Amino acid sequence: MASATDVVDGTVPVTCTPASGATFALGPTTVTCTATDAAGNTATGTFAVLVRDTTPPALSLSDGMDRYPVDAGISIKATATDIVSGSVAPTCKLKQEATGTVTTVPCSYAADAWSLGALGQYTFLASATDAAGKTAEASFTFRVAATYSSVSNLTKQWSSKATVAKDLVAILDSAFAAEQRRQFTAEANKLTDFRAGVKAQSGKAFDAGKAALLIAFSYGL
Repeated sequence: MASATDVVDGTVPVTCTPASGATFALGPTTVTCTATDAAGNTATGTFAVLVRDTTPPALSLSDGMDRYPVDAGISIKATATDIVSGSVAPTCKLKQEATGTVTTVPCSYAADAWSLGALGQYTFLASATDAAGKTAEASFTFRVAATYSSVSNLTKQWSSKATVAKDLVAILDSAFAAEQRRQFTAEANKLTDFRAGVKAQSGKAFDAGKAALLIAFSYGL
């Protein structure tokens, strides 16, 4: 607060530009204050006001699922808004927790769960930096899991031969039934049969890469 005192008039009103309470722009602003006594004598003074952006952007992630079966679609979106800069483009990455591998991905991320290539935990990482260099970070962790229904679905989707898919799904159904009865040895034997059947059809009814995925996913059942 600026103030002025005159030897004759005592306290003299002070007028400042920009006025007290005004909104200041980012960066330095020079405030000029003037006081005039009853005799018309005027005094002027200045001081600088520096406004800095100290608030990072508000970064949000759309709600995803904690657990994605391998036949599900993953959809996660990161957006950021700054009170000064407005909309800020975030940067996003995906980390496979088991290996520590980090890859850059779109911030409007959409992918088939099976396309990640491995079961386990993943973390979607997002960061946004405003024009003042203030950074906000957010993350979302999810798990890609194999279930009997999801592996059966992929078997049917990926097989070029309906009869092959039907036979392999029947084996999976038997394995699941054994699991429900807590006959774990029988379940393991049926899964071994499933893997052997898929391997035999690799490069035939199944693309070799997808056959390898089916076999890998079956170990998560």
